[in-house]
Amino acid sequence: MRYCLLIPIMSFLLLAGCSREPSADPRLLQAERDAVHRPYAALEQLHAVSPDSLSTAADSALYYLLWAEVLHGMGLQTQRTDSVEYAVDYYGLAGDHPRQARALLHWGMVLYGRQDYAAAIQAMKRAEQLAGGLADAELTYAVSSVLGDVNDNAANLPLAIGYYRRALGAALHTRDTVWQVRAMNNLAITFERAGQMDSMRRYTEMSRPLRAHTTGLVRSTTQTNQAILLLRDGRRDEALRLLRSVLRSGSSTERATLLLADLCADEGAAEQAQQLWYTLLHSRQPDIRIHCYERLIDYFSRRGDAARCNDLYQRLNRYYQQTYTESPSADIVVWQSQIDRQQHQQHQYRTVIALLAVVVALLAAIIGFGWYHRRRIRRLNNQIELLNQRYLSWHMADSLLSAECVSRLHRQTAKGHAATDADWHELHALVQQQSPDLLARLHSVGSLTAREVNLCLLIRLRFTPSEMGTLMGLSPQVVTNMRVRLLQKIFGMRGGARDFDSRMRNL
Repeated sequence: MRYCLLIPIMSFLLLAGCSREPSADPRLLQAERDAVHRPYAALEQLHAVSPDSLSTAADSALYYLLWAEVLHGMGLQTQRTDSVEYAVDYYGLAGDHPRQARALLHWGMVLYGRQDYAAAIQAMKRAEQLAGGLADAELTYAVSSVLGDVNDNAANLPLAIGYYRRALGAALHTRDTVWQVRAMNNLAITFERAGQMDSMRRYTEMSRPLRAHTTGLVRSTTQTNQAILLLRDGRRDEALRLLRSVLRSGSSTERATLLLADLCADEGAAEQAQQLWYTLLHSRQPDIRIHCYERLIDYFSRRGDAARCNDLYQRLNRYYQQTYTESPSADIVVWQSQIDRQQHQQHQYRTVIALLAVVVALLAAIIGFGWYHRRRIRRLNNQIELLNQRYLSWHMADSLLSAECVSRLHRQTAKGHAATDADWHELHALVQQQSPDLLARLHSVGSLTAREVNLCLLIRLRFTPSEMGTLMGLSPQVVTNMRVRLLQKIFGMRGGARDFDSRMRNL
């Protein structure tokens, strides 16, 4: 297992300038820019800043956040929670979710180091929830890596694998080779602990082409995983050379030291093996520590050193008691499950509220559309009614113009014959049948004579002035004069004969 607070996960040292209220102190902004790839330079910047000289709450919050990030990134710990908690509260009130998530993550790491596991898990899960709503691969890598380590320490391997896979996906998005190899190493180690050696081999092989771009502990971890696979393949000499190379590099992993110690014991170099086992008795990984106790007890038992064996037995028993009676591993799994359920319920609640809001909006839209549609239909019906009336009037006019009576009168004018009383009677009957409103309007003007009414009907039926004169037995001039007089009588207007014709035809 790996102790998450000592692994230099630099991903949580995120991009500068993501706050809605950025710091005004240029030294802090420079430290934030340096924190990811130049933590020691960032540390120098922070040393140059006195907390008492910070003039704004934004500067103070960023200062406290950067101190925690840089220390954790360098593998160091801090026991002060109040300063990081100040940053959590400030960025929560400011609505700066990226920095709030970072502050929550480091606050959780500080609480974890103080063995306040319940509060630590709560803070880390809040950071995870915030990170889930941000398209920030670096923040996702940071949170997933730390939660992967926490679950790995708690022996919750399936969940640890899930977080490490999420961290690898985020690292691939950032294109940071070191982060990618670190995530692959974590997956390989966890799969080895789970006994899934094919998966371990897969991620170890994935990391090999990238190993040349790494240094220090990351590279040593990759080589250690490769040595484990060499041992499984029976290539013992190659594995031994590789492990000794790791040990000489100065960045040896505890797993590499343990493997080398066991190999030395098998090769007969018992003295060298026991020295290496002794160096691992203070390991933070229980399985390594217990294994070394057992090998040392066996070693001194073979030598007949009862005093050493008794001392090691007592120390091992105390460690067993401390590790397995006070271990929060089971509680950590339960706490995470509870928090996940709460977050799921909150998500469902927000989803229901959102769906209800959508339903209300749809209902409002439907009601609004129905109201608008009814008004539109009413308006269209009115327009259709007017069009129907016009159509009917046009249809009636066409029927009148094409009637047999009207056609016969046109033929009579061509022969120069005037209309008879029977013709006039038939014409009046036709107009009365198809356009009664016209005759009613003409008869409402009490001063009109029968001849004037006949003239109005002929004008309405599109007869020419010469045709009117022929049918009525009048000269064209008399017809013109009559039309001028009728304009005044019927419409109360002054004008010419054509004005009367226009008004009459549109009546």
